[in-house]
Amino acid sequence: MTDYRLNGLLWSVGLVVGGALILLFNFDLLGNEQPLLRYLLAGGLALAGAVFFSAFLAARQHWWRLMPAWTLLALAGMVGLSTRPQIAPPA
Repeated sequence: MTDYRLNGLLWSVGLVVGGALILLFNFDLLGNEQPLLRYLLAGGLALAGAVFFSAFLAARQHWWRLMPAWTLLALAGMVGLSTRPQIAPPA
């Protein structure tokens, strides 16, 4: 038997913690210019995308799981690439 109350509780706690982290980034309390934090954020986004993608592979009738999977993977790619040093254009 599945306990749907626990599922809702986990989602709500996750959203509150995620919102608090974003708020701390906006107030510059986490030092968003540190590359390690950006790499951790990119890794977390990629991990969340992989979880959604693997959940889709486990139950293919839930096709909607592909939308957050690809969105989170794209965000992880953007955060990861924005952390890399700039490449000088060819002269």
